[in-house]
Amino acid sequence: MAVAQLLIAAGLDTTSNMIGLACAMLLRHPEQFAALRADPALIPSSVDELLRILTIVQHGTARRAWRPATSRSAAY
Repeated sequence: MAVAQLLIAAGLDTTSNMIGLACAMLLRHPEQFAALRADPALIPSSVDELLRILTIVQHGTARRAWRPATSRSAAY
């Protein structure tokens, strides 16, 4: 029973944090928010992209660029 409670609490915490981060991201990018509101068919792929960009898990699979990339004038 304790394991089940732990899993439920952990899932609730990560899910609620992810929803908050996604809302903040959409508010920072109103053009993307408007595009989602105009075409709800974009929502599934947008959720996938938000999960990819806004990971809240600090440990796990490392991300690696397979070719040179630049972001905000920083090269990786």
